[in-house]
Amino acid sequence: MDLRHSKWVFGLSALTGYLVVVGLLLLFRAALEVILLVSVFLAISTFRVTRGWPPRPPHPRFGPKGTRRAGVIIPLVIVALAVLLAYNWRGDPPGFLPNAATLILSGGALGFIFFVASRSASRPSRACPECGGRIPPYGRIAKCPYCGHALS
Repeated sequence: MDLRHSKWVFGLSALTGYLVVVGLLLLFRAALEVILLVSVFLAISTFRVTRGWPPRPPHPRFGPKGTRRAGVIIPLVIVALAVLLAYNWRGDPPGFLPNAATLILSGGALGFIFFVASRSASRPSRACPECGGRIPPYGRIAKCPYCGHALS
């Protein structure tokens, strides 16, 4: 079945379902506001689905550059939140809490862990199929530097 034809079939079945729901609401004497609200929500969801039909293959959300950018921004946000949590906003006078150093250091450690994890995730790694040695991803290497196995 052609996917363009299935769009029409889906549209007709959605229209039928819409009429059945509105008919049931009228049968049970729902308020006019409820019928209008349900009609609007059904129309919006139907048009969103039919506009994106036929489905397309998903695109990757983040490439290596996006992962690196998020790997810098998110740790900074974590450290900033740790600093904000360590500040006593309701004190008289406002100031840092007694355990502020611990909170800020733990936020910094968590941010550092996230930074290192995102950096290692954004770099592809290769391994020798013979010995399992890690091969740097940059450049063209013909032989494994550890065992001499020919790489393709």
